[in-house]
Amino acid sequence: MTATYVERLGAFIASRKADSMTETVRQKLQSCLLFNLSVAFGAPHADAVRLALEALHAASGNAACWRTGASLTPADAAFRNAALISARGQNDTHAAINGHIGCVAIPAVFALAQATGATAADVRAALLCAYDVAPLIAHDAAMKSGERGFRGTSLYGVFAAAAGAARVLRLDARQCAVALSLASQFCGGTMQCWAEGTPEWLMQVGLASRAGVVAALLAQDGMTATSLALEGPNGFYRAFSGAIPDWHWDGEPTNEILNVTFKPFPGCTINQLPVKTMLDCKAREAFNAAEVEHMSLALHPAYARYPGIDRYGPFDSAASAIMSAPYMLQCALVNGTLTLSDFTPGRGASSLHASSRRITVVSDGSIAPFHCRIQIRMRDGRTITALSEPHSVLSYSFGETVSLTEAISEEWRIRDRSFAHARLTNQIVSLCSDTASEQPFTDLFDAAEFRPLDEDP
Repeated sequence: MTATYVERLGAFIASRKADSMTETVRQKLQSCLLFNLSVAFGAPHADAVRLALEALHAASGNAACWRTGASLTPADAAFRNAALISARGQNDTHAAINGHIGCVAIPAVFALAQATGATAADVRAALLCAYDVAPLIAHDAAMKSGERGFRGTSLYGVFAAAAGAARVLRLDARQCAVALSLASQFCGGTMQCWAEGTPEWLMQVGLASRAGVVAALLAQDGMTATSLALEGPNGFYRAFSGAIPDWHWDGEPTNEILNVTFKPFPGCTINQLPVKTMLDCKAREAFNAAEVEHMSLALHPAYARYPGIDRYGPFDSAASAIMSAPYMLQCALVNGTLTLSDFTPGRGASSLHASSRRITVVSDGSIAPFHCRIQIRMRDGRTITALSEPHSVLSYSFGETVSLTEAISEEWRIRDRSFAHARLTNQIVSLCSDTASEQPFTDLFDAAEFRPLDEDP
């Protein structure tokens, strides 16, 4: 009898070993961990929304909330820490899911590893599973589900968290399949929040990470679930994308982690390459903001019409500001970069918002997803055209990630940030080293060292 999709994935997760990864994959795993943890520790002060979400996820347990140090159940710690990674709007990204994996998977894996005494090898294997499973499920489905209004991180990130959680618990193949099947029952989250600038996006990420933990624990405790969760006539694919993709996967690791990119700036993923492309063009052509009369940003149709991308300020919420391509481009044009403070509600002079209206977003079917073409009309009559580099230009090496996160660490609210960043880097390198494979995770990583000084427990 042919194995179902979750059964195939369950066998893959249960058999995944950390010692099979190449040095290239190891370096990328280090980059993903350093980037995601750095943006978590550089999160802004907890606002009323985040405090309300935390108050509802506060059950006592043996996994730590990175912001407050509170000891919580693994599920609630995963929720809080996932929201913390996402609070800057600066995540790692995988194009196949049209969303983010690390912010969902890392908190789930770390929380269970801390609670259960898992080894470093278990953690590495679990994260590699997470980064493979979500793109495998999303392939040929994410674009269709996105067109229906579902957010990629909410829909496919749940499977990443469940896969990582199942592996760190060392579940067998059947239990891993059940965990993924159960994860399909937690999928959801629409993109309407981006259209209206409301904060559900933080809740979506937290719930996806928490759901992965819950699904794995339920499978561990003996719960059963449908074997045709994905491809069944009433299953995940029919419900969310309308069609069942035909898998051509041989059951081997796909090393999808190598296709992960990082956001060099806070703000929406879709706007990252346009901002970089514009800044590179500005440096190359040596112009300033006052010389620009109009700018046209051409994007793939699915991204040009993505909720919030073509909005103009002033904005009354950070969720609106981080989505706006015109605003992000104008900020970068004027200031040379983007910082977290640029997305504070009410931020930005009225003249900046007025100038951003000279930037238009257009749809172009010849543009590949995440790529862009920018046409800049200058006041002297010239027109400059800038084409983006491949999206892989944002797939930083470990050395480049160290440099990027050093800059982010300047916003950590702790003493001796330089020492702390070096300490975090060393912890991650040790965690990913083969020599530490059998060491307990808790001996190698301690988030308490990086807690903000001005946050109450």
